[in-house]
Amino acid sequence: VILGNPIDTKINYTTITCDATFTVESGVALTTESKITGPVGTNEGIIKVRPTIKVLADGSSSITITDTVTSQMVKITTTITSNTLLTIDCENRTITDTIGTDYTTDVDIESVWFYFFNNYNLTCTGGVIQSVEYTEGY
Repeated sequence: VILGNPIDTKINYTTITCDATFTVESGVALTTESKITGPVGTNEGIIKVRPTIKVLADGSSSITITDTVTSQMVKITTTITSNTLLTIDCENRTITDTIGTDYTTDVDIESVWFYFFNNYNLTCTGGVIQSVEYTEGY
């Protein structure tokens, strides 16, 4: 935490009021390389991370990815052709395939875009998780 501006102090007869502005950094520093794992792993940094997840669709009528540790879930409610590789970018809240088709509008309104504080354990119906990628902050 960094003090953003000088502290503004107001003294009354029975009280002292202080106003302070702080900046909370998202991390002291980010690692220089992304961490790439499978569906199970641990964020070892001190900040939450929003991953990019690659999923290979199996042609089902929907794809649901769930983190069994936190119960966060992203559900895509459309049929995606089998063997289509999807990129789920939780930082930017987008879902695209390798040719640029955007499936973001097909995300169920109840979905919670993933963020990892510590351990995660992703399961998937309607596809197979290929990789989970993020940059840790220390």
